[in-house]
Amino acid sequence: EAALKTEEKLIIVVAQRDAEKEDPALDDLYQVGVKAVIKQVARVQEGQIHTIIQAVERVVVLKLESTDPHLVGRARLWPIPEERSTEIDALKRAIVDLVAEFPSLIPSAGVSDVADAIRTEQDPALLAFKVASMLNLNVETEQALLEAPTRIDLLRQVFKSLSHEVHIL
Repeated sequence: EAALKTEEKLIIVVAQRDAEKEDPALDDLYQVGVKAVIKQVARVQEGQIHTIIQAVERVVVLKLESTDPHLVGRARLWPIPEERSTEIDALKRAIVDLVAEFPSLIPSAGVSDVADAIRTEQDPALLAFKVASMLNLNVETEQALLEAPTRIDLLRQVFKSLSHEVHIL
């Protein structure tokens, strides 16, 4: 609600280690998250809203400054280092090839359009995060992707998860 009242509509999003904990402290949160923009809001019932957000940048939460009426903290940007190598190019190409198989494996409306959109992504890290968003990953695996220290680590993890999903399909 507080972010919606601002012009930028920016929030920091981090996962809780235990989703059942009602009032998390800093130790209850994963340290790496994303700065995101609220794109769409739907008020579903009293006190509940559904939002569509778009991650903008990766961040590290440094500390919580306030917990009432909502969490307020300090974070710093934590970009994935720029790096280029033939292994990155090969992994990017292998991921694109696997994504190209999705329309034949999932005969559902829109899958082909999503696969086409993903295949046009030039940035290897953005490609990896877009592909990961399509997969049925648990919080721990998603968090490991978010915490990948390098592009090569990120691409390796996404390739492994994507290969597993294609094999299951």
